[in-house]
Amino acid sequence: MTRKNNSKPWLHWMKEDIARELGVTLGANATAHANGAVGGEITKRSVAISLQHLSRVSPTQTNISMEKIQRELIYICDTTYIRDLVEILARTTII
Repeated sequence: MTRKNNSKPWLHWMKEDIARELGVTLGANATAHANGAVGGEITKRSVAISLQHLSRVSPTQTNISMEKIQRELIYICDTTYIRDLVEILARTTII
């Protein structure tokens, strides 16, 4: 059975909302720095939401240890900044 992907409208909404918060006008004339700030904030919030959700799910429900979940999140986030953020959030949210 195929799964319908509803993430695009949510990501678009989040991108627009964060851009508005940061005072960034998205589009071809936006600087790479401004676009990067929006993308970075989307990533931070997405990781925080994921960790918050995972903290409510017990490892026995997922058959995965919390350490494995943390390792997977760190592997996915290959930039040093995001990796550090995931480690900090993991220590403060889950453990």
